[in-house]
Amino acid sequence: MKYASGQKYMSSPVKPFYGSTYGFTLPELMITLAVVAILIAISAPSMQSMIVNQRVASTTRDVYGSLLLARSEAVKRHQSISVCSSVNGASCDEDNTGWHHGWLIFSDKNQDGIFDGDDQLLRAVPEQAALITITWNRGYSVTFNSRGQTTTAGSFEICLDNIIRAIVMTVTGRARVEERQVCS
Repeated sequence: MKYASGQKYMSSPVKPFYGSTYGFTLPELMITLAVVAILIAISAPSMQSMIVNQRVASTTRDVYGSLLLARSEAVKRHQSISVCSSVNGASCDEDNTGWHHGWLIFSDKNQDGIFDGDDQLLRAVPEQAALITITWNRGYSVTFNSRGQTTTAGSFEICLDNIIRAIVMTVTGRARVEERQVCS
């Protein structure tokens, strides 16, 4: 074959394709998958424990933050602020079925620990993660007076799969978080 200028067209010789040096062979792929499966099997239990620990820590922060909010609002507003467990997000759960269903933070005009009448809702916290339990050993509500003090000392316990954290409340209204061994 010739070009218009009269030169001959020379094609380069094509090398035969016998295979690629890129990629994996089947045995290499199987060994890699086996190693990955072993690593996943080893790390899965510790990952589960880490997830449970994070859920308990997150819920503990939610409860602790709500208590700090209620105390600071009581001092700021110069009136009683209560926190009570709630099943429906609109009223206090006087049957005390558990704080894990959620809780309310409200100004408590008559200081009875029940959201009613002229009380103003400050925050409604929704239900917490499944299987987590939150208990307050003094009932269904805690009230802070205008000086940030409570009428009773007690503790909240947050439990899930043998991971327990407690928020200990003093009569002065101060709270601290501690780890415990057994849920009560």
